[in-house]
Amino acid sequence: MKLFELLAIGCLVIVAGQALAQALAVALLLALVWGLFNCPRETLGFLGLCIVGGLIERFPLVCIALIALAVIARQLRV
Repeated sequence: MKLFELLAIGCLVIVAGQALAQALAVALLLALVWGLFNCPRETLGFLGLCIVGGLIERFPLVCIALIALAVIARQLRV
């Protein structure tokens, strides 16, 4: 019986955590929409920064190579 109670409490904790995560996701989405209406330049800049940061984290060597190619192209153009 004690095991069943612990299992039920564990399930309730997991469900509460999922509900909290969903509420935070909705709040983040609403904040994003609010930011797009009130200050679109800063919001889109933040989204771009998040995308670039994610790409650098996921593909660091590719990003380093692209930066090197950009520097070489800049030097050839000048």
